[in-house]
Amino acid sequence: MNGILRSFFCIELPPAVQKKLWQTVDTLRLVLPDLKWVSANALHITLKFLGEQEQRLLEDLMRSFEKRIASSGQDVIALSSSALGAFPNIRTARTLFAELCGDLVPLKAIASIVEDVSAEHGIPREKRPFKPHITLARTRRTETVIISPKDIPLFSKIEWQATSVTLMKSSLTPAGPIYTPLKIWEFPAKVF
Repeated sequence: MNGILRSFFCIELPPAVQKKLWQTVDTLRLVLPDLKWVSANALHITLKFLGEQEQRLLEDLMRSFEKRIASSGQDVIALSSSALGAFPNIRTARTLFAELCGDLVPLKAIASIVEDVSAEHGIPREKRPFKPHITLARTRRTETVIISPKDIPLFSKIEWQATSVTLMKSSLTPAGPIYTPLKIWEFPAKVF
């Protein structure tokens, strides 16, 4: 591989979960049309945004991550959506997201592995602690959006199992980003 790629580590959501989340915020999309909404098929849990990196560095990073995730013994992770959240807060939002609950300890452990491996390859660590969430929308403007509590949808709990980690290529286009998996690391299934 040669060149520069924009990429990030993520947990992909099953299509049925993406669809249910999209339907959950149907009303909110109508009330807040000025937000830039993430398309249903692009909803995911970002573990770390890598930005633009040399492909050769990404190849080395993938080999390092593969060793670390294989030795972690990670299996599938039970997750669910809980409520609508926002950065910096729900009253003056710049980013709207679905909060996550479930088995967050292993999810945070994977994010920590991603941070460690990325740092070993010269990619700076995040300054803020990892907060598991699914980004739903961002403001298009520089000012924040005021959200009324009456506009906040009631989230029905959507449950699923995270079964893999993906290194995703992000190609920016005028119609929005196009995501292409570069590598997927599957977790072994739990035996009940």
